[in-house]
Order: sequence, then structure tokens, then C-alpha cells
Amino acid sequence: MPDATRARSDGTTPAVNITSPQISGEADGQAARVSGRSSGTSESTGTWPEFVLESARSWRAGEGDPRWRTSLPCVASVGAQRLFVMRGILYSRVNSARTHAMDAMAFAKGSDQPKPNGMMSVDKSIVKTICAIVSVAACAVRSVTASEPEISYRSPDKKYALWQQYENKQPYLGDVKLINSKTREPVLTLGERVEPFSKKLLWSKDSQRFAYFNDASQSYGGFTRIFFRNGTSFEEVKLPDLPAPPLPQTARDTKDSGTRSRVEPLRWTKSGELVIENELINQHWGRTALEITLAFDLQHQASVTKAVLEPPSIVDYFLLLPHDSVEGEAVEWFHVMRANGNPIDRENGYMSCPGDGAQPEFEVALFRYRDGRPLLALCNGELEGDDSVFLRFFELGSNGKMQPVDHQLLPIPDRQYNPEAANKADWQFNLPRAGKTIIIRSNNAGRKILYKLTWNGERFEKSK
Repeated sequence: MPDATRARSDGTTPAVNITSPQISGEADGQAARVSGRSSGTSESTGTWPEFVLESARSWRAGEGDPRWRTSLPCVASVGAQRLFVMRGILYSRVNSARTHAMDAMAFAKGSDQPKPNGMMSVDKSIVKTICAIVSVAACAVRSVTASEPEISYRSPDKKYALWQQYENKQPYLGDVKLINSKTREPVLTLGERVEPFSKKLLWSKDSQRFAYFNDASQSYGGFTRIFFRNGTSFEEVKLPDLPAPPLPQTARDTKDSGTRSRVEPLRWTKSGELVIENELINQHWGRTALEITLAFDLQHQASVTKAVLEPPSIVDYFLLLPHDSVEGEAVEWFHVMRANGNPIDRENGYMSCPGDGAQPEFEVALFRYRDGRPLLALCNGELEGDDSVFLRFFELGSNGKMQPVDHQLLPIPDRQYNPEAANKADWQFNLPRAGKTIIIRSNNAGRKILYKLTWNGERFEKSK
């Protein structure tokens, strides 16, 4: 039996036949499609919750309940549609509040007007959630529509850099260029009138080549383009057809077609090869990915020399969590963590997300049983209370998805399996970013360490 570990398996992974079904590289213009539209066209109303659209129309026409005009329609007026596209996990929370919103605004303003027919009474959490959404929307708009251009990803020789600038009004389109770092003159146009999703350059150490990655959108995916230096400029090299990752059994049993493709550059090797990741991801069956190595001949023609199936990591198990584990779909939170640069440590098995107005912060850690089976710990806080006060465990079920553990794993009174301990324990959990020890602290002032629990491959044991 292998020793218990939180890291990924060290076993050899099988090479994948590079003549398997093909996925072609995408051009920048093709990847600008979001929500079924092309770059430069009007925004699709399909990305809006209908009650926000109706309220926004009434607000713009000067109609409707005046209480609305101080709340959610303001989000529409500052561009919440971009927020809903970029952070789709807010959608479900907003939509679930549709029957409460007017009542919530009356509550917030201390109104004594009678509730409309069919309205249910609400508590302060609904009010605070709506206010949080307004706040997050404003912050998100500011973060992607800076009036000054953003310059980043300078080449190792400091001569070139990535330049981005976007409009400060919907639909927030802008240009992306490679510029001369010293003169700020454009060297190469990478995209025009494109959307403000994450973009990066991956440079070779000699600054003679780079891979440009555009995350494009959550609904479409991301793509990579490769450029080689030619004098004072750069020329694009066409990507070869890439082998497709094999689908898991859970995908074969699913008719849903909402699968996103993503081709991201990972690293340049010392010999000049480029390693990329070809990923397919779906909210119903999870994720599959190949790590592909590209070689280039003297004419800079690219070819696939190696394709290896990535072993399951904490990311894969997180995406297989039950749908009610977090507010919204796990796959949407994964996109948020990627876009925000939150910790996603596959090697050590740790992920962390700060949450937002709809979802408390949470962190995830991967442990393994002695036989290699995964055990996923999910720790989150209260929406309007303390951080890291709830701890749940999940393991892989016979259906290929993660399921709640139905037995006690901790050597201490557990509120989940021992209701009598619920009023006695007031704990805060700290999951390990490396190693196998969970620290439990008092949730009172001082945060005194109460327990250190180390995973032994079958259960947690107290340690000093």
C-alpha cells in the first residue's frame, strides 16, 4: 500500500495517442464569442436575470417602485452584465432573491408600506446580500475599465511588454498589443475590440518567442497563440491540430453539451519546446486535460511530440463536489479563482477562494487514503459571520463523483455527527497548505490552538 499523501500521485501516466480526435487552435477573433454573439455587437440579454432587466427598463423609463431606483437598477446602470458574465456564480444568488427584493428594500429603508401580494418577509441577510452585490459590481467594473492602459508581462530582456486598455462603458471592449517597453510604440496588435478577460504572455528565456494566452470567456474557454521574433517584430506560428483529452465515464453518461475548451501555455523548456495544457471542463462531469509538448523546426513549424493525460488533482475532485456544496456551481468558482489569481496548488493539494457577497470564503485541501482514494476537506465561513467555522469531508463515490463522508473522521466531538457537541464547540479550522495537519483554534479572542489533527491515511489523529 502506498503511504498516505496529499500530493498528486507519482505514478507514471500513460501517453495518449497523438492521432486521437483533433481540436484546432483558435484565432483571436473567433474566440471573442461570448454568450452566442460576436465581438462588437450588443450584449445578449440571455446573460441577465430577467427581473434585473425588467427593473432596469422601468428605472430608465422613470417607472416602477422608487425603492428599486436606489438599489439593483443602479447595478445595471454601472454595468453589472459584465459582472454576471465574468462571475456567473452570482447569478443563482441574485435569481433566488427575485421574490424578496422589493420587500428587502422596504426593510432597509424602514418603510412601513404593506408588502405586495405574494411577497415573503425577509431578514437582514437578504438586504446585506443585495448591497454586497451592488458593491462587488462597482468594484468589478472599476477593475476592468481603468482609464490608463495596463502594461505587464515584460520580456526577459525588458524590450517588450503586453499593453491593454479598455473602454469605461459597456460592453468594455478594448485593444491588446505588444509594445516596445521604452518607446511605448506598438510592435504587434494581438486583439482589437476584445473583451477584458484575463490575458498573459509566456516568454522564452532568450526573449525570441512568446505564447499569448487569452482566457476569452467563461462560456467559451481560452486559447493560445505563438509568436517568434523576426528582426524588430514578431511573426505568428500556426498551432498544429491538438489531440483531444479522453472523456471520463461520467461524461459519456451525460447528454449536456456545455463543455468549455481551454488551451493554456505552461512553460518553455530549455530545448525550446513549449508545453501547453489542453483542457475540457463541464459543470456536470468535471474536467479532463492533456499536457502536450510542442517542438519547432528551423522554419518554426510546430508539431506535437508528446501528449500525456494529467492525473486527477485537487481541481478535478473539487469540480466533482455535489451542487449544493457551495453557492452556485463549483466550476464557476474555479473560473473565479483562476481569474483572480487565488491559490490553486495542485502539487500540494490546496485551493482557496475569498468568496463574495453571495458565497463566504472557503478553502479546500486534498488528503488521500492509504490505497490512493481521495478525501476532500471543504472549509468555509458564515456569509455574515466568522471565517472557517464549517468543515466537511467528501470522498469519491461509485458514480464517479464526490459524496459527503457518512462517518466521523475526527478524534474529537464532531458537530456534524454528534449534535450534542454543537453548543460546546466554537472552533475555527485551518486547512494545511502543505502537509497533512488540520489546526483547530478557538473562535474567541486570541485564537488559541485547541487541537492539531494529522491524517494517517485512514483517520485524523491528535498530534502535538
